[in-house]
Order: sequence, then C-alpha cells, then structure tokens
Amino acid sequence: MKNILLIAVLNIICWKLSLTLKPRIAQGSFVNIEDYPYQANLIDYGSDERTYKEPICGASIISSQWLVTAGHCLVDKPKEELKVRTGATYRYNDGKEHEIDEMIIHPDFERYYYTISNDIALIKLTEPIEVNSVQKPILLPTSFDKPVPGKKLTITGFGREGMNDDGKTPQLKVAKLTIVSLGKCRELYYFDPVTDNVLCAGTDAASTCNGDSGGPAVMHGRLAGIVSSGFLCSTIDIPATFTNINKYINWILKYVKI
Repeated sequence: MKNILLIAVLNIICWKLSLTLKPRIAQGSFVNIEDYPYQANLIDYGSDERTYKEPICGASIISSQWLVTAGHCLVDKPKEELKVRTGATYRYNDGKEHEIDEMIIHPDFERYYYTISNDIALIKLTEPIEVNSVQKPILLPTSFDKPVPGKKLTITGFGREGMNDDGKTPQLKVAKLTIVSLGKCRELYYFDPVTDNVLCAGTDAASTCNGDSGGPAVMHGRLAGIVSSGFLCSTIDIPATFTNINKYINWILKYVKI
C-alpha cells in the first residue's frame, strides 16, 4: 500500500514538472543566425516579471508572413502579450520584432503528462518579413522526406542550458539528435500516448531544454519537426518528442499559401 501511495505521489510531482518545463537545448554549440535564418522566437510581453521580454518559445518561418510553432506555446496566451523576433543571433538586443495578427492552434491539440498530441500552431504576422540573409523561410518536407530512425535532426534555439534559472544561453545554439523508433519511444513513455504524428530523437546529453519548445527540427534542409515535449532536460536514454510536420502539411496549406 505504501509503495502504491509513493508511486502516486511521484506521478503527481512529475505531472506538475511537466506543466512547467518546456523543452530546451542542453549541450550543443553556439551559432550565428545566418546559418539558421528560419529560426524565430516568441517574446513574452505579459505581466509575468520572470519571463518579461524573454524568448519563451521558438518558431520557424515558413513564408514571409507565417510561422509554425508548438500549440502549447500559445495556449492561454493572448496575441497582445507576444511578439515574434527574427534575425537574432543573441538573446537580447538583437533581431527585429513583429506584431502578431492571428494565432491558430490545431483543433485537436491535447496535453498529457509528458507528451502532447497535435502540438502545432500557426502564427500570422501583421506585416510580412523582409526576407534577407538573417530571416527567411525554410522549406516544408516533401513526401520523400521520411524522418526514419537513425537519421539526424538539427535543432536550434535559445532555451536554457540546464534545469536551473541560471542556464539561459546568451546566444543561439544548435545540436544534432538521432531519431529513434516510435516503438522505442512508446516503451519509454509507457505512461503517455505517443501517436504516429510524433517524432522522437535524442538519447544522449545533447537535448532540448526550456524555451526551445516550438522551435525547428530540420532534416536535409527541410522542416521535419517542431520541438514539443520531453521528460527532463539532458535526461540520458529518454528522447525528446517532436511534432512530425509531414503529418500536418494539408492542415498548414489550408491557411498558408506557399
């Protein structure tokens, strides 16, 4: 009986952690935006002093006026409290900020303890981005771009470098994660559903961490995934989860003319 109660308490603690932790890049290398000009960030202009003017999520530029991000980045967040920053190599005082005209969260978005189903959203800017060397769209995948186990995803972002608040990265970072099979991922996330619309990648110290949610996961120069969720930052042998863009092409094209 005591063991059952202990497991229940641990599950509640883990669930609360999952609600406050967003994936972020741990380890990885510093890079310049010119090498990853599709990278954008959502900047918080809400009332929370802890995150005010901080990049709270990533996003990917997919046209001059549209971006794609994770649905959970926009839940309970009015567009008036967010701006999109593009063209930034550094965390502060860099890049250009844009006003948001519209935010569209996937209608079947659903959050569990650690995983999220249909974790995708679109952002339309009030004015188009001036496409140049530091801010330009990334290509969507084709039907031939299959993110199969063993292939590498390139992830970028400004997420924290560790579990504590002192781990804010001052500069854009990149890491490469190996895709693992959905079967393996389902074994590790046995307590949550892992659907066919998800990618899993990363089983070593390089991983996603706080603030990278919504950011790009790229394969062969095309957007393969969106950073979605994970267990804990830098957890060895437990991969992070990503929204598989290939599964949402038709939904994206319903709104975005590319």
